[in-house]
Order: sequence, then structure tokens, then C-alpha cells
Amino acid sequence: MKKIGAVFLLLMIFLQTNFPITQAKANTFWDFEYELLNSNTIEITKYTGSDKIVKIPESIGGKDVCYIGWNSFKSCSTVEEVIIPNTVTAIGKWAFSYCDSLKKVTLSENINSISEYAFSACPNLTEITFPSSLNSIGKNAFSFCSNLSKVTMPDSIKSIGEMAFCNCPKITVICTKGSLAEKYAEENSIRCITTAPYQAVGDVDGDGAVTSADALIIVRQSIGINDGFSRKFSDIDGDGVVTSADALFVLQMASSFSSSFF
Repeated sequence: MKKIGAVFLLLMIFLQTNFPITQAKANTFWDFEYELLNSNTIEITKYTGSDKIVKIPESIGGKDVCYIGWNSFKSCSTVEEVIIPNTVTAIGKWAFSYCDSLKKVTLSENINSISEYAFSACPNLTEITFPSSLNSIGKNAFSFCSNLSKVTMPDSIKSIGEMAFCNCPKITVICTKGSLAEKYAEENSIRCITTAPYQAVGDVDGDGAVTSADALIIVRQSIGINDGFSRKFSDIDGDGVVTSADALFVLQMASSFSSSFF
């Protein structure tokens, strides 16, 4: 019996030495590794580059990139900004966790879910605006983001996991009054700024009045500064863009409202 075991061991050593087992080579596109999913879409499985600004491709080989996979950017210490294309609908667990230098994230306008620990322990991330497509945020998704100070949440969010924003001491949530986000903030002792559920055009800050403060927000939006307020109340002339002309119109509205009281 011992002889059979010894022969078997020698045979295994011989096979491993002369016929080594090799792993299948990952599919690559520039600095990205990926997999083709059953849905005929692409999952990004790993980022291998060292760029500061990373723009994830919309498609690879004619297939839409729809999923950012588990651990795909985990501990990428060089990445400071990530731009996620509108083809992406979900972000997997731990996808961007421990990205020490990450400061800015532009999310897909069609994102449905952000999984557990997706952006956990990103100490330099300061703000995030969720699009109106987002339905769920997993537990601990933004935990230990110590400098996260502004989070804008739409009414579309139906589920927020436990401790999704734990150990984020500077956080302020901006959301609609009566929304799930407001309830979550109250239950977790998070500072919250609410806007009215039905806002008049021009009432950008949602305080129930059209004032010069709204015009100032529009001016800032027109030069690319995002204060966390929705642009849908800022495009006064309806041309599809927010410009100084919109701000001027709001100033005129504010002036007419003020003069009506005198």
C-alpha cells in the first residue's frame, strides 16, 4: 500500500513538473480585464492601470459594459477620479473599496444598484450625487469615508442597507422631504437638508420661495459647480442647458415677487 502511495506521489510530481497547469488568460482591453456575461454584456473584473483619472469604457468589442465587478478597483491607490458610463447599471461588492486617493465619482445615469462595501474606506471622497435611476444602496456601501460631506439622494431610492454611511462624521444628506432618504437620515442621526416635494420653477433650493439665492445657485451650476441641487428647476427657459440667462430670469422673478409686497 505504501508503494502504491509513493508511486502515485511520484507520478503527480512528474505531471506537475512536465505538464504545469496554466490558468486561462484574462480578457483584456487597455488597462481593464473583463468577462462576457450570459446577457451578452461586459463585466469589468479588474483595473490594472495607474492613471489618476479613469474613464471606464462604454463598450468592449461592440458589447455594452453593464457591470463593475467585485473587487475590480479595490485598493487602487493612484485613482483620484472615476467616470462610469451610462451603460453601467450595477456596481459589485468592494468594487472601489480602499481607494485611498479617490476624490470624485461620476456615476452612470442608469445605475440601479450599488452593492455592499462598494466605496467603503475611501477617505478622500468628499461628495456623491446619485442619479434618479438608483434603487438600492447596499450595507456599508460608503462606510468609513471619513471626509464624505455631501450626499444627494433621489426619491427613486427604495432600499438603503444598514450602516451604509457609518463612520462618515461630516456627512449631510440632501433629499426630498418625506422620502426614504430623509427617514434613513433621521433614524441614523445624519444631518439632512430637505427640499419640497413639489418645487416651483426657479425655486432651486426648495425653500418655497424664488429669491436671489436661487439665482446664485444657477450661476454656479452654469460654470460647473455642483451644490447638490437638481438642475431640473434651474433651466428656466427650457433650452436644455443651465446658463446665466436662467439666473437673470430668476432674479427678475425674485424682484417681481418682492415688489408685490410693497
